[in-house]
Amino acid sequence: MLPTHEILKIEEYWMEGIQNGIYQSLKQYMKEKRCDEVQLAEQLKWPLEQLNEALRGDFKGSLEELVRLAIKINRVPKIDFMRIDHYQHQLEHGFDLVTSKQAAMILRISPDLLEILTKNKHLKSYSLDNLTYYKQSELNAAVIPIKYR
Repeated sequence: MLPTHEILKIEEYWMEGIQNGIYQSLKQYMKEKRCDEVQLAEQLKWPLEQLNEALRGDFKGSLEELVRLAIKINRVPKIDFMRIDHYQHQLEHGFDLVTSKQAAMILRISPDLLEILTKNKHLKSYSLDNLTYYKQSELNAAVIPIKYR
């Protein structure tokens, strides 16, 4: 089996995740509206064949069509770009990495404390309520525990 950092560089891994997200969103919407594929295609004014492709995990539309579809089914087409090593850390530890400035904004950390955290070369980590601040090579990151469902 490939190590995680190699898997995260495979295009098909990401395409499968996106296709699965489209499928799950469509199925959930159909459940909410109590409709079948034919009724959904009519509601969306979308060809039944294309809808069935999306429900088989084979959406072939453009990014613009994906956004349009998401909005029609009352979903947010959120795409997030992050460094592979940050994503791997998140997978392995169940944490979201944010920059120290983002953490300061989120947690309303005073500028003085933020300066202490970012400039202290001997400080390896610092805990403040639900924030743990880690200094890592070039990355000054706040690690905020997130509970995933």
